[in-house]
Amino acid sequence: MSGKPKLRRGARVFRGHSEEGSGSGGLGSVLPKHRDPDSHGLTQSRKIVISTVSLVTLLLIGLGNHMWLQETEFPRRSSHLYAIMAEYGSRLSNYQEMSNLVNYILKKLREDQVQRADYALKSAGASIIEAGTSESYKNNKAKLYWHGIRFLTYEMPPDIILQPDVHPGKCWAFPGSQGHALIKLARKITPTAVTMEHISQTVSPSGNISSAPKEFSVYGILKHCEGEEIFLGQFVYNRTGTTVQTFELQHEVSESLLCVKLKILSNWGHQKYTCLYRFRVHGTPGEYP
Repeated sequence: MSGKPKLRRGARVFRGHSEEGSGSGGLGSVLPKHRDPDSHGLTQSRKIVISTVSLVTLLLIGLGNHMWLQETEFPRRSSHLYAIMAEYGSRLSNYQEMSNLVNYILKKLREDQVQRADYALKSAGASIIEAGTSESYKNNKAKLYWHGIRFLTYEMPPDIILQPDVHPGKCWAFPGSQGHALIKLARKITPTAVTMEHISQTVSPSGNISSAPKEFSVYGILKHCEGEEIFLGQFVYNRTGTTVQTFELQHEVSESLLCVKLKILSNWGHQKYTCLYRFRVHGTPGEYP
């Protein structure tokens, strides 16, 4: 009988101990949960403080670097940059000046070199009077045949000398070294000068310009191209000179003329023909015909 109560008491003690163990386990499970908000808040505060200090430190470092660049490196770099800009600006200015000069030269080259009105220009109304002009040179190589019948020739007409298209082969050829062309001008003028133009030896397909005119004379014709011939001058075209050569007339006329005769007296050695590229007549305009 007396042993049973002891067993019960031990059982109670065991149960009590187990309850305490469970109670202590419950308290341990509660205490961490109760301390977690404090530790989490402390961690967040530390993060904020560390972030703030880091940001302030970076700002101070950046400010120091900025002041150092401003005092030392940046002025040197900016002055170097300004020097480069000034140098390239000067080069750009020189390039612009050079470009303007080149454009001016090209413009002058494109312009007419004589800078005088041409009253023997076909497009302005001048023409060749064939009745008072030499026959053209007949070249069999400049003909096309079909079954032995000639149907096309490449001979240039006399009025080619009144046109500005001066290219190799674009000339009027007449037999031998002497010939003439009667020109009706675009309007009545008092002639003052004439211009003869020929291709240069460097662009000639044959390598020479022996067919170029050498000595020539100019006459004015009165009474609508059928009257008396008035001598205006005799000249020599220099084949080694410039391609465009202007000659001032040696004799003046007292009245306006509508027609001029060009007489070729010799060439530079070609035996078969003489070739004329362009002939111009300059003067003071008179009354319209």
